[in-house]
Amino acid sequence: MPRSRHTPIQGAVRLCCQTIGVIWLSLAAPSASAAALSPEQLLDADIDTLIQIETAVDAGRFPQKRIHAPTRVTIVTAEDIEAYGYRTLADVLRSMRGLFTTYDRNYHYLGTRGFARPGDYNTRVMILIDGMRLADPVYNQGSIGSDFPVDISLIKRVEFLPGPGSSAYGNNALLGLINIVTRDPVPTDSQQIRVEAGNNGRAGLQVTLDRLLAPSARLMLSASRVRSSGANHYYPEFDAPSTNHGRAEGLDSEARNRLFAKLLLDQWHLQLIASQRDKGVPTGSFQQQFNDRRSRTEDDYLMVSAARTLRLSDDSSANIRASYSRYDYTGHYPYDYPPVTLTEDRGLGEQIGLEASWISQAIDRHTLRVWGEVFYDRRIEQSNVDLDPYQSYLQDRRQGRHWGFFAEDEFRFAPRWQLNLGMRWDRQWTGNITAHPRLGLIHLLSDSTTLKLLYGSASRAPTAYERYYAIDGFNVANPDLSAETIRTLEAVYEYQTDGLRLSGSAFRYRISDLIDSVTDPNDDTVSFRNVAQATAHGIELEAELARANGDRLGLSYTWQRSVDDGTGKALTNVPRHMLKANWLAYWTPRLQSGLEVQYESRRDTLEGGHTGGRTLVNLSLLSRHLPGGATLRASLFNLLDRRYSEPASLDHVQHRLAQDGRSLGVVLTWPL
Repeated sequence: MPRSRHTPIQGAVRLCCQTIGVIWLSLAAPSASAAALSPEQLLDADIDTLIQIETAVDAGRFPQKRIHAPTRVTIVTAEDIEAYGYRTLADVLRSMRGLFTTYDRNYHYLGTRGFARPGDYNTRVMILIDGMRLADPVYNQGSIGSDFPVDISLIKRVEFLPGPGSSAYGNNALLGLINIVTRDPVPTDSQQIRVEAGNNGRAGLQVTLDRLLAPSARLMLSASRVRSSGANHYYPEFDAPSTNHGRAEGLDSEARNRLFAKLLLDQWHLQLIASQRDKGVPTGSFQQQFNDRRSRTEDDYLMVSAARTLRLSDDSSANIRASYSRYDYTGHYPYDYPPVTLTEDRGLGEQIGLEASWISQAIDRHTLRVWGEVFYDRRIEQSNVDLDPYQSYLQDRRQGRHWGFFAEDEFRFAPRWQLNLGMRWDRQWTGNITAHPRLGLIHLLSDSTTLKLLYGSASRAPTAYERYYAIDGFNVANPDLSAETIRTLEAVYEYQTDGLRLSGSAFRYRISDLIDSVTDPNDDTVSFRNVAQATAHGIELEAELARANGDRLGLSYTWQRSVDDGTGKALTNVPRHMLKANWLAYWTPRLQSGLEVQYESRRDTLEGGHTGGRTLVNLSLLSRHLPGGATLRASLFNLLDRRYSEPASLDHVQHRLAQDGRSLGVVLTWPL
């Protein structure tokens, strides 16, 4: 089978206020502005430096000041990840303004700005690791859950750039772009052990080594393994004697192995990422036999890259990168035809890429940026077979080539006015040629206030899975599937002064030829089709207070609405309101806490119902400078033990899937 009315906002606001307490005064000013940094230094700058010079790294490709970026950037740092006890990239993203996730007990899916289509494997948001794309040639998916191939402890910061990033970065960045920046090797020899434990038999071990090989050569090597037995689950849709009365017992297990290596050698940056995940599937998805321990999926990643920075002159620089990536997905699905048969569903993708960029400020008041890339999809393979007795239902093998070219001029035509003019040309793997502009008008109203008016368009090519996955009686291929296109308009307000940052935006999107999975009522087969034109609009508000000692209080609110233009109905799986509060407090030099409150209003499900709203509270306590230099963190997730569910896709019999209740996680880290 394929992979595939009352909203208590006031109560949520009251709970946030009661939980956080009071907003403190006398905010101390940060230190003086840092000196101008080179693009290479910007890539390595910590959050304090970024705040002081009001700079955000533009997804690892075009470093520029936050106030000059033609988007509204959100950054979560390693300090935040540690303080709030985030376990996965999905936890990090869920804490950000305007982002929400869905979990089907196998994979996490990301939603933003009114879109979270069931069956979408995060294909509309591009995910980069140190500037290298994660998407594979088969599903074009962006892994954000436990299948994400890098340990959360190795992340230096996560950057989110909302809007049609594919106008600059290519396919998949339809609704936004996420870049994960990993930490560099430290300049001295060191080693560290990290041990974790939690509910449902969760246990993990990570060993990280840093070595100074030469004055200009630094190496970091990290290996980890995590296992979990998982919880038991009850699904009333399967409540019958033949299906264990709806109880899935011992089926939510997981085992994960990861390897990460980074070598900095003069101007060279060499990197290796390898991961393997084996996940039990308790939900009986894809019409599998329920409560069968053989139901599981495997995800294997291998990514290798070599990049070099070239300083061409005092006012221009260039970067080149070569990469190889491989993704191997295998689903083990038991079916009772009869007899009971184990089906193996597989997707395998291999990609070779070459990328180059150039930045110049040689022309007065102009910053020119050029980016070019070419990719060869060496293997795009999909198969579906019964193992015993052997029977093949799908054997699809393809190759693909695609390239892109982007050019932009950042023109400061007046002392407080800036115009960004960009254009992206792509040859998609389907053979179509596209061109999309990116326009930004930026006005520095004062030294602390910036106004932006942004326009962009972008497209997303259908994936090989969406076009060519076909099994007689179940799935129908659609090789004529067209690309999705999006046009966006956004207005942004940003204010920043000592210790206080305020921002707000209003946006309107229109997507044409939206791709969705559709069930044919005549024969119950499923296929992907260009079914609709959809419109989304909304507002996002955010505030952050900071003190000199590191204490921070953040609050964000999102209102969003997306509708099918043909029917006028709201799109499913989208919360209308989101309210998030984060409080990071340093109580003593040895003790700090991280408190989160996250409210979401109800989400509509595919069958016409809804999930109901929910408020989650997470609390982490972190103790530093323990004997031997150890650090201990204890985290309680869903502290109030709220029972809630999230919408399921067409892959499931269930319309809603229950999420985790209260859980505990403990992490101990110490140097050797």
